[in-house]
Amino acid sequence: MASGWGPSVGATLCGCPLAPIRRTGIVGARGAALQVQARGQGIRQKSRSALVGRMPREHLADIQFLPRGRWSRKKLLDALAETFSIHKEPLTTERRTQYDTADWQLSLYRLALGANAKTLALRSYDAIFPLEELPCPSLPATATDLPPSRLRERLVALIDDLPLTPLFSLHTRIIPIRILDQRQKTTVRLFIEEHTLAKKNQRRSLRPRIWVQPLRGYQQEAHRLVLWCREQDLIPATESAHQEVLATTGRSPGKYSIKRPLPIQPEVPVEWAVRRLLRLLLAMVRYNERGLRQGDDPLYLHDFRVAVRRARSLLGQTREVFPRKAVQRFRKDLAQLGRSTGSARDLDAFLLVQDAYRQRLPADSRAALQPFSAFLQQERREHYRTLIKTFETKRYRAVIREWEAFAGQPEDNDSHTPAVKEFVPDRVVEKCRALVSIEPDSLQRADSEQLHRLRIACKKLRYLLDFFITGLPELPVRDVLKQLKRVQRTLGRIQDISVQSALIQEFSTTGGGFAFHENGTHSALGVLLTSLTSERQALQQQVVEEFQVLTAVVAPMILPLSDPDRVEIAGPQGHQDQQERAESLAEPD
Repeated sequence: MASGWGPSVGATLCGCPLAPIRRTGIVGARGAALQVQARGQGIRQKSRSALVGRMPREHLADIQFLPRGRWSRKKLLDALAETFSIHKEPLTTERRTQYDTADWQLSLYRLALGANAKTLALRSYDAIFPLEELPCPSLPATATDLPPSRLRERLVALIDDLPLTPLFSLHTRIIPIRILDQRQKTTVRLFIEEHTLAKKNQRRSLRPRIWVQPLRGYQQEAHRLVLWCREQDLIPATESAHQEVLATTGRSPGKYSIKRPLPIQPEVPVEWAVRRLLRLLLAMVRYNERGLRQGDDPLYLHDFRVAVRRARSLLGQTREVFPRKAVQRFRKDLAQLGRSTGSARDLDAFLLVQDAYRQRLPADSRAALQPFSAFLQQERREHYRTLIKTFETKRYRAVIREWEAFAGQPEDNDSHTPAVKEFVPDRVVEKCRALVSIEPDSLQRADSEQLHRLRIACKKLRYLLDFFITGLPELPVRDVLKQLKRVQRTLGRIQDISVQSALIQEFSTTGGGFAFHENGTHSALGVLLTSLTSERQALQQQVVEEFQVLTAVVAPMILPLSDPDRVEIAGPQGHQDQQERAESLAEPD
């Protein structure tokens, strides 16, 4: 299955791609507008030009260069004038603010939407000139608010009516230069582009960019200019200025942060909201799948699992909105996908704390843990290899196709599902009451399975609030989220200790194929196991105290949200609670 940005297709000019065509693995524009391929391979070649535009007929794809080290604009221009006949055009300057949706739809398509004082422009990462431009002195809230235009058509196809969020502002100056032949006819264009990032009264200069814009029919002249650029110690740019700024500010397109929740309007039908959220979560899955294929960073696996788990929880809490059989099958597939990643995640969690665990042992016993550490590393490699093979299976590809089809269904203006403001409060009240009904002192005697079910109940409430925080009334939602996270962290640590203790006991019994008794490994593992048992007992008392605080902040939310005029949740409530309790036993961690 293709994932992520695929290889560029097309001719090359001195090793630089001409007319690059990229595939994307994310879910993006809607239904027929995107014509998403059935196998999730990205956008069809035919429809992509309609979305991101064709290059003007007179030139091919632009090529970006960066100086390798320190550079001087004057020296570059002097050297250029010595080699070529040039015409330097007037310098242009502008301040441009870049925008995207909360789920990075434009960035994931290598597109940037920028607004200056007069115009709104959609640009490709791979071109200096806009694909579409529109006079627009003030930025509307959504693309659907733009006046009829080609820019509006393309933005609506890509992002629908999702609100636009400012990312950063750049001060840009561009020096256009035309390369001339003997008849003074333009054969190639060169641009020197200089950006300064404006942030809170501070400015930071980015690396200058030198663009070569080949013109159709003058490939040899462009070839000569590209060679000259390389001789000036310029190197092809591997990322755009947009990407450079995001990297500088520590932000990553495709990764969704709950600090920037997807805006869900209270009046939107809940069916629409769920499909939008599922599109976002699918983008997260594909982004992190791409990362896992490229390496074994534990963060990719963590975020992959979070996206899968949230999608399953979202469907479970809105199951009345969609056909029952479709939701059950979808959730079952997601649960299986979550379980297939569980062992790899458990090993990641253990290896991340192994250095801290060594410090719990006497100094002369720490080296004895080496065979156990080697065992964990070996097991982790095996599980990661198995996970990558999972991505290649027909079943996995089918699940992603079904997810894409389910989430990408067009939004029907005649939707009969209740609005978010009518549907969600009932679900929040239900989850809050379930937590408040638990006696905190009873947690002191709870076993691992009971604490794990409590952790899942906390996650369900947290995900519900995370998803629909912008669609809820003015309530202490953020206070509840803060305390939920505290309880979840403690419960998660208890769960990790349970899993890690089982791994230690298994290794102590079987040895995992390693000979270790003679070097003190067995006794060192015994000391570590005793330490973990003591830590778990202390954490269980901590959970009691933290849960008391949680119930105190959750209880005030129940009454304001309990409105008898709200839309009733369909289906027998008792049966639904029983079903959710049964499903929670199989919920992936």
